[in-house]
Amino acid sequence: MGLGIDPQLGVSQLDGNASDRAQFKQVCQQFEAFFLQAVFKSMREASPEGGLIERSSGQTWFEEAFDAEVAKEMSTGQGTGLAESLYEQMVGGPDSSGDAGSGFSGRY
Repeated sequence: MGLGIDPQLGVSQLDGNASDRAQFKQVCQQFEAFFLQAVFKSMREASPEGGLIERSSGQTWFEEAFDAEVAKEMSTGQGTGLAESLYEQMVGGPDSSGDAGSGFSGRY
């Protein structure tokens, strides 16, 4: 059974334009941050509740904001590798922009 959409639709047009490639890398990093935030949220939900003091809505809000910032920082720089793998999978190979190393420059 097929996907219904082509996951590489429009990605092949990124070959010549460096600013499009940079934007696509940034989108991949944002996806990595979103994924990490979802992992953190699942980890918090899996933790047992309890203790002497109930969790307030303020504490929940703070934890969500904290998780979002940690996920954002973790996805910058080298990150976990998810953004780089996603980028290479969608574009069809390592970055050919001349960067040494993994081809992912991290912050833009």
